[in-house]
Amino acid sequence: CWTLRWTNEIAASETLDQEMPIVAVGDKSYELSEVLASDRLDALFSDAWTGSRVWNASIFLSKQLLRLHDERQFITTALQSVCYLSYEERGDNAALADFHACSRDYLTHELVLQEGKIHFVQVGGRRMVAANKIVVCDNGTGCGFAAENFPRHVFPSLVGRPILRAEEAINRDVILKDVMCGDEAAYVRSNLQISYPVENGIVKNWDDMEKLWDYTFHERLQVNPKEMRILLTEPPLNPKANREKLVEMMFEKYGFEGTHISIQAMLTLYAQGLRTGVVIDSGDGVSHVVPVYEGFVPQHLIRRLDVAGRHITQYLIKLLLLRGYAFNRTADFETVRQIKERHCYTALDPVVERRLALETTVLEETYELPDGRVIKLGRERFEAAEALFQPHLIGVEGPGLSDMLFEMCQKADIDLRTEFYKNIVLSGGSSMYPGLPSRLEKDIKDRYCAEVLKGDKARLSKFRLRINDPPRRKHLVFLGGSVLANFMKDVDEFWISKKEYDEQGVRCIDKLK
Repeated sequence: CWTLRWTNEIAASETLDQEMPIVAVGDKSYELSEVLASDRLDALFSDAWTGSRVWNASIFLSKQLLRLHDERQFITTALQSVCYLSYEERGDNAALADFHACSRDYLTHELVLQEGKIHFVQVGGRRMVAANKIVVCDNGTGCGFAAENFPRHVFPSLVGRPILRAEEAINRDVILKDVMCGDEAAYVRSNLQISYPVENGIVKNWDDMEKLWDYTFHERLQVNPKEMRILLTEPPLNPKANREKLVEMMFEKYGFEGTHISIQAMLTLYAQGLRTGVVIDSGDGVSHVVPVYEGFVPQHLIRRLDVAGRHITQYLIKLLLLRGYAFNRTADFETVRQIKERHCYTALDPVVERRLALETTVLEETYELPDGRVIKLGRERFEAAEALFQPHLIGVEGPGLSDMLFEMCQKADIDLRTEFYKNIVLSGGSSMYPGLPSRLEKDIKDRYCAEVLKGDKARLSKFRLRINDPPRRKHLVFLGGSVLANFMKDVDEFWISKKEYDEQGVRCIDKLK
């Protein structure tokens, strides 16, 4: 339990100007001046949370706020950091709820002195109403509201229907519905027939997508769409018919006041504070390499790879089968995904890694399955992610991620290549593999040296290549959407209004160009 509480232990006879607030951390109390002294910060909090990597990781973010001299924001952000990092490490939804409770406290409460103690007291009109009236929905990664730093809810884009069989027991606490969506379906997926409305980044089943949106808006966010605006994300090269259907659903089915659709790569750069760069976005269904120059996306340079998280999980199932472990049920997919996220990585040099796996046991790891069995993993740890760089391993034609990136940059205008190479940004859950940025850098430099410099390694030192791998790039698209929606909340030209849709129909999407 991570808590910080404000108290005041100064005699009541002293004036407020002379009183120094006391911050109670665990079972110890410190003066506020001590808390705000950066040289005391690490020692202070390590007393209460010894050995907690989650808390230590939050110290970095908290230290940055010391420059703001806003004590309440410092304390609140420290709490937010702890709660969110706890969620990322343990998948603890309660911690994510705590994080948003901290956000609400900061926006709607103020510090006041009551009966000799400092309290958070709720006040009216503190929340930014306009920003809080905008839903940001990035299907597959998260949903929330504008001006928030992280998604309010994170769940997979899947829909499940009960299977009539009695092979596996059902937890008595779980009630199977006719249709289950998101994380509630993932929890009991062994008893469900699972379908994915979105395939390779494009909506294929609109009926299931509608059920997923119902779950998002009504059960998770609990909003009235008729009082809200919504910012949706889409992959590059999204078919026009798909976009038209998207706008039609938002207005006719849900009745949103306004809608905007943004390309995911643009939002990734906004989250990084850039207007020019290359985004490598790899999620669950599809991967893209997208160049952006001053907010403009050259369509002819976009590269698409139909290999992403779901395909790597399926490939890992095949690799484990060759090792003697059979994972062939729908329920096992989630288990193998967890194995992938915990143990898989990207090899800097696959040849060296294969030799290591063959001659030593240094790569071996164990994983305990839900039924108590323990399995061993060796070369499967890096072979699974290798499909991103060698798609032919899973039967997909075309170049891999490194080759697509190099070829795209070289086909760009010669004046833009330097900017593109210096501003490469990774985004999406499938870019989280340890070693992936280093592998991309190595492959790009090898090809640049061989094909551009004609093997002259002495000149390679002048080649400027920078790959940005933000630690929370899994939710970078949502963050960019949150920033953009908040910034443009009062700009009517940015949004397609319900009135415009009623007058023009789906032709109104031309406004988004």
